[in-house]
Amino acid sequence: MKKTLFIILSVVAILLFSGCSSIGITDVQPVSLEFKNPTKVVYGTNRTNYDEQNQIYKDPIEYEIPEDSVKGVVKKLLSLTYKKYEGNIDASPINDYIVMYDNDNNFVTIQIGSLNEDVMHYELVGIDAFIDYLMQVVTPKGGKFYTIQEAYDQGLLTLENLNLLHKYHERVQIQLELDSIFEGAIKKTRLAELINDYPNATLENINIDKYYGKYESAYAVKISVTFYIYGGIVSETIEGLEFVFNGPSTLIWCDTK
Repeated sequence: MKKTLFIILSVVAILLFSGCSSIGITDVQPVSLEFKNPTKVVYGTNRTNYDEQNQIYKDPIEYEIPEDSVKGVVKKLLSLTYKKYEGNIDASPINDYIVMYDNDNNFVTIQIGSLNEDVMHYELVGIDAFIDYLMQVVTPKGGKFYTIQEAYDQGLLTLENLNLLHKYHERVQIQLELDSIFEGAIKKTRLAELINDYPNATLENINIDKYYGKYESAYAVKISVTFYIYGGIVSETIEGLEFVFNGPSTLIWCDTK
């Protein structure tokens, strides 16, 4: 019995003094009570904004967590723990964070990843599973295309949006970047439209030729299908603004949450 007790105490001592211990995420990044039941949650990440040409992660893109997933995200977030080590480790170029808002639009930001504080390093446990979960939550489950006129008539585009979209249409050289999550969702929506008539169609047959920006929850894209033959120049005029299309028309895509 004494021998067994000695072994148990020895193991506990090793764990306590090995320089590694577990600690809750809110012990390192405190969150007051009002933010633990937030009215809105946003996930920010630069994982979806990687510059292949320069091989760098650019600024984070923010995604609002759907209302029906807020409680689940907060519960998983607040249950995360760190492993605490002595010494500092170089920071990762990947930047993940959660922003939680209260009723007055005040907010608190929680970094998702490893942290260095004083001479201690905090390594987040289970980060890969949590990031996978967040990606699933913010990835649209479906979407719908509208013409510019339809989007304007249904209030998906305001007159201000329309004017800005027209300016982008006029500036041939403008290059806006569409993040990978919504690029994939938009292509999948187009594929779903094609698949009944073209059962062999794949995502490889769909190209987003031009991205004209995000307007609230609407994305303006010029999208083409590799095996389509498009006609000549066409145009449509909305509120006195003429939109000219050479090939496929610009469509407005919205997430059908």
